[in-house]
Amino acid sequence: STQSTGIFDTEETMWESMTDVTQMYTDRISPDFHNRTECTARFVDMWRKGEFGEEYKPTDGATGAELVEELHQFYLDNRNIMATSQDKSTVRLSCLKNDDQWFALMHTKGKLGVFLSVVSLFGIVLYFVTSADSGSLVIDIMAANGDQNPPRAQRIFWAFTEGASATALLLAGGNDALLALQTASVMTGLPYAMLMSFVCMALWRGLAMEFGDLNPYGTDFKIGIIDPLTTIDEKLWANFGKQIFMAPLTMAKTVSMMGASNVSSAAVGITGGALWISWIALLLLDMEVQGSFALSWCCYLSFSFLLAAIRASVRGRWAINGNFVEDFFASMLMYPSVCIQVYTAMKGKGGRTTLMDPPAALQNGHEMDSVVKNDNAV
Repeated sequence: STQSTGIFDTEETMWESMTDVTQMYTDRISPDFHNRTECTARFVDMWRKGEFGEEYKPTDGATGAELVEELHQFYLDNRNIMATSQDKSTVRLSCLKNDDQWFALMHTKGKLGVFLSVVSLFGIVLYFVTSADSGSLVIDIMAANGDQNPPRAQRIFWAFTEGASATALLLAGGNDALLALQTASVMTGLPYAMLMSFVCMALWRGLAMEFGDLNPYGTDFKIGIIDPLTTIDEKLWANFGKQIFMAPLTMAKTVSMMGASNVSSAAVGITGGALWISWIALLLLDMEVQGSFALSWCCYLSFSFLLAAIRASVRGRWAINGNFVEDFFASMLMYPSVCIQVYTAMKGKGGRTTLMDPPAALQNGHEMDSVVKNDNAV
């Protein structure tokens, strides 16, 4: 190789130069890898040790740049060789394209690799077919004005329409379009996950009221979770904006009004403040230190848990309906409103009756047992 290229004095000089140049071309050679430098360095090292045998030989008279171009192409064509051990028992998945990772993993199982690949491929096809069938049925029912037994031909039409739309997206943008579609799906799914959390709790409340396990005419917080966003109240808006930054101080004041000692109140305020500041600081630090965002959200969840514990204690003090799951979700998604709730409840010595007025029978003095079941009677 040294003699054929004609531009390196010694073999060692050639390999040092080759390594330097390939490091410069790392972004181009492996743009989709997480550990780009390690993959490229491993490839060069394997090439140097002759682990590729006679499969690759540099072109006679090739310059350094041309040699790198050849290495680049050979790398793309044979990356499976680089990522797989000699006995094919282990594989470095990060050095492979996303499309190749699953099948490379299956082939580490030896003679079962082909069988597992076929079974997994069948499972993937079955998953997509059943998902498309379910989606087509839902769209068909909606297009048929809610008819639970829409025409079969119409259902087939929607199935082909979905497939044609997906095919058009892939042909127009290739892998980039698929990645963008996957990212959009995940991003749009996150708000729905939060919404479903509230829907689940609302369903639980409704069932509990239906079966008499929860009093629908009990007390509630004077300020609702979404009141700052749905009411025209300048003072409430200003308080909401202040609690975005002053939540730890409000938490300490609330704990103090509940009868805790000054030391305990200060500890709650300091802990909440440290967690809140760490959340913001680590989010900003992620621009320089990759992965800091994970610690950031751990701090925020801990902050939400602390606030949820305070809300649960306030509810218990004034017999306000709810449970700790509701407290945690509310603290996680709308912590300024929760701070207003708990502080107002302790300052005003309790909550208020719910917006649902009791029926006339209760207003006339009948017992609440007519609405809420007595466990013994059940």
